[in-house]
Amino acid sequence: PDDYRIAIPIAKKHGIEVYAWLWTMNLEHDRDIVVKEHPEWFSVNRNGESLVDKKAYVEYYKFMCPALPEVREYIKKKIIAYCEVEGLNGIAIDYHRFPDVILPTTLWAKYGIVQDREYPEWDYGYHPAMIELFKSKHGYDLRDKEDPSADEQWLQFRCDQITEVANEIAEVVHSYHKVMAASP
Repeated sequence: PDDYRIAIPIAKKHGIEVYAWLWTMNLEHDRDIVVKEHPEWFSVNRNGESLVDKKAYVEYYKFMCPALPEVREYIKKKIIAYCEVEGLNGIAIDYHRFPDVILPTTLWAKYGIVQDREYPEWDYGYHPAMIELFKSKHGYDLRDKEDPSADEQWLQFRCDQITEVANEIAEVVHSYHKVMAASP
């Protein structure tokens, strides 16, 4: 937030609006601290591997699990710290999703992979808390399915978790009379 406190008066002098660009589900500046203090917060792939222990494409992909209340609170506290900066027009969220399950074909060679379908090692959102929450809502354990990635209820459930967090962030941002935007 301190950088914004310096930039805002300069921007305002020139009629420029200022938005804080913040990563939400993926960590940015505080990545190492959170990995050390809360390794249980991180997303897990269909093979049961956490992003703490196994990278997905790049080291900075440290996406957290949206089903964990602690993660939601952590994100909202970060958003509040920026919303309290005087003169800030709004918050623009980014990386508000799971890691890419299938990369564009133009990147396959770069990472030495072929992703012609959803493979377990790239399919994230299988944190034990997500699975239990899904099971309590839908009455079955998706791990019993031959291909959980083809289960429409599971796909929608994961999307809903991300949407719920976005809605909670929007509620916070709007309570400070700020604008919220999101990167596609």
